[in-house]
Amino acid sequence: MADIPDSLSEEDAAYVRSLLGSKGFGGVNETQAAFLEQGGLAGGNTLLCAETGNGKTFCAETVVKKALDNGKRVGYLVPSVQLTNGKYGELNDWVDDEYTLAVRVYPEVSTAGTA
Repeated sequence: MADIPDSLSEEDAAYVRSLLGSKGFGGVNETQAAFLEQGGLAGGNTLLCAETGNGKTFCAETVVKKALDNGKRVGYLVPSVQLTNGKYGELNDWVDDEYTLAVRVYPEVSTAGTA
């Protein structure tokens, strides 16, 4: 485990600590620390690529929490129908009652035959 980077503002560190606490995590891992150190919570667009199990979801949820707390709307996409209910349940565990969670499942789009 790595420490929450000192370079974060106190507000951003509070988002990280809050989400760590709600998930029962003792700290961030190296991937998450690198994301935070490199401005992942600073706004704008960020692309985070890492192998499965390296903490990308935690990074995304930290961004979601900060955006919601700042009055923004958020779309959270998952790659399969199977993950939808699980992710809904996880988000529902830490999203405040003042927010409305909605699940929309869209039909699979075939790219067969396209160039």
